[in-house]
Amino acid sequence: MVTKTSENGLVLERSARPPDAFLADFDIDGHSLKTDHIAWLDEHIVRRDKAKSGIGGRWKVWLTGRASRSGGASHNYQLSERRIEAVERFLAGRMMPDRYTVVPVPMGEGAPIDAGIFENEMDRSVHVEAEFTAWGKPSRKRRHLIPNIKPWRRFNKQVLDFTIQVHKAQVEVFAPGFLPIRKGSLDVKLFVEVRELGTGDTALYEYVGTGVFSSLAPPGPTAGYWRTMFENGSKHRFATERPMDAEDFGAKASLKIDKPRNGIADSYIFGPQEGFFSDTKVKVKDLTLGKNDDLPTKVPKEIQAGGGLAFGDMKLVTTRPSWAN
Repeated sequence: MVTKTSENGLVLERSARPPDAFLADFDIDGHSLKTDHIAWLDEHIVRRDKAKSGIGGRWKVWLTGRASRSGGASHNYQLSERRIEAVERFLAGRMMPDRYTVVPVPMGEGAPIDAGIFENEMDRSVHVEAEFTAWGKPSRKRRHLIPNIKPWRRFNKQVLDFTIQVHKAQVEVFAPGFLPIRKGSLDVKLFVEVRELGTGDTALYEYVGTGVFSSLAPPGPTAGYWRTMFENGSKHRFATERPMDAEDFGAKASLKIDKPRNGIADSYIFGPQEGFFSDTKVKVKDLTLGKNDDLPTKVPKEIQAGGGLAFGDMKLVTTRPSWAN
């Protein structure tokens, strides 16, 4: 019995030149190509072949079929063959037979992408590797039957995976003196990129937030002030509870930061909230802001011993903000 998993399927593109991609998320026990599978094959092989129509040569296409571990081993081997045949039929209907050669490699369930996942959508796939070689030119493609990849992982069928990275951050902290528990101000600006894994779609955002900064340092006669810039933070992965695009995260956001000089925010909460029972907000823990050149001696002790919480807006932008140049 075929169990439908998605309308469009998944495509994990590893290389555009030469074409190399996983056509993943075939239906459970199914072998029909889905919309995104067809679109990738058409754009990267069929149309490219037509563009090379005046060039003598041919394509060599390796098709590595896989199946997840649900079901018997013999059945899954045949299922991986049928998935390969679906790709072959598509190409055969659109390309001249003397323009390409197919090398089928059915693997069944014997070479899982991640042995720890029983029903992995990446195992319900055909890995397509293609190379066009003009007459008289040697082939230079090096194939790896089981490529070393770390594909994105869904927690349920409604989840998409993304990464968020801080390209530039500006942190400004003021901690007044004289009070045993000092309450000052925290101002933060972030220039961040959100990338959707699988499609590679990206969106740029600017976050501007203000809040209260508290210091537990012993009271002193002077105030503490510190302003610095961070850049090139690490990429952090996050998931959503419903399908979203990279451009969908503009909304209210909050950033909690402790010991600002470390360049790590305790948490960054962002994304739209549609209602009390449909919270789509995302929480990224230990968001890295990047590096700065300030020595500890440059940071007042009132700042080093404190932390704060800033609230603001994460807005979609098309260019780098002027402060981040």
